[in-house]
Amino acid sequence: MGYLKAERTAKRIKQTILRTNITDQSTKAAEDCNPKLLFVMRHAGKKIFDKTTSDIFRTLRMPSRHNAVFLENTKENQLLLRVIEPYVVYGNPSLSSVRELVFKKGFARINGKKTAIQSNTMVEEQLGEKGVICLEDIIHEICTVGPNFAAVNQFLCSFALSSPSNGWQKKVSVSYKRGGEYGDRGAAINELIARCL
Repeated sequence: MGYLKAERTAKRIKQTILRTNITDQSTKAAEDCNPKLLFVMRHAGKKIFDKTTSDIFRTLRMPSRHNAVFLENTKENQLLLRVIEPYVVYGNPSLSSVRELVFKKGFARINGKKTAIQSNTMVEEQLGEKGVICLEDIIHEICTVGPNFAAVNQFLCSFALSSPSNGWQKKVSVSYKRGGEYGDRGAAINELIARCL
């Protein structure tokens, strides 16, 4: 339970900083995110005619639009993202976004079937030997990109999100850095996650 204490302390420090107005909102959001963790959501490409791109989507478990997954921010994954960038939005999710996603949209893959996560017992049966026995452990493992990140990620199905409320507000065919929608949005991904839940 050490991480819950650490989380509380981090919250308290943030509150203090906010009260003294040392940092602005964006730095606060960035502090809350682990740069080693990426949340990737496919937003386009109903039909993809390029085999490499469709293979990457299959590997990443994002066969259709609005599918989303957590990825470790590695060189290999950065390379894959570069190939599929025009079809995805991604960034560094905050702890609260990860928690919302797991609680509201989290499904487990058990014996090849997509199953609603109904209890911590279910988590313990599948991931107990890795020391992951409840939903909070899953959230912690994802947020910290811990040693059991891959196992936890395999246990979770890819997320099926809704279209963002108020729709896509900018051009989806233009990259985020140039004022559009697709590509890397860093900590700003959290605002989009909230609109898709």
